[in-house]
Amino acid sequence: MQLNAEDLRKVSIFAGLDEEARAYLAAHSRVHRYPKGTILFFEGDEAEQLYFVIRGAVRVFQSLSDGREFTLEHLGPWEVLAAVCFFDGGPYPASAETLEASAVAQLDYRVVAYLMETRPNVALAFLRMLCGRLRRAHARATDLAIRSVHERLASILLQLHEDQARAGTGLLPARAADLGRLIGAARETVTRALHDFARQGAVAVERGRVCVTDADKLRTWVQSPSHGLPNE
Repeated sequence: MQLNAEDLRKVSIFAGLDEEARAYLAAHSRVHRYPKGTILFFEGDEAEQLYFVIRGAVRVFQSLSDGREFTLEHLGPWEVLAAVCFFDGGPYPASAETLEASAVAQLDYRVVAYLMETRPNVALAFLRMLCGRLRRAHARATDLAIRSVHERLASILLQLHEDQARAGTGLLPARAADLGRLIGAARETVTRALHDFARQGAVAVERGRVCVTDADKLRTWVQSPSHGLPNE
């Protein structure tokens, strides 16, 4: 699969570039197809590549000393991985794994560096993206500290729903176990909460994956949390 200049419009950090610059990036991008469960890179590996998802979904996670894994985020089509390493020159701070069969593009950091030398707006786009992810990380830390499982689950479902809506797909790239790793809860607890949301018509579970059917009902949990389910 070969990318073209128009494809690169879908990647937020490259969307504002002129066609010549996007064509340059497309020509230097390498697209690979991976089955579900493929590790793209491990935490601590030397970082030399920028990645962005073309199709499918990728989980970014860190491994704890006791063998558990902490999921940092899920990324879908046209979202970027390993951007922070480009700026600090350090190793990958987390691992990345495909959640389903996926197509992922790789772009050498040297190509990105060359582009930044001639088009400073690329650096600004990178910084906007990183700031957005920092805000999301702060919001998740607050959720983990003060919110219930139902509240945390509603919040992450809304976030994933908005991400997928921008990518043009309805089903979220997350099963109960994946969602549990995102919000710090056991799979069984997440499954019970999903059933509660489904009874209210807020979500539907299809083939083990989640589809948000009424975002407003989920927002009830985030904006006006209570110990019971929101009224229908």
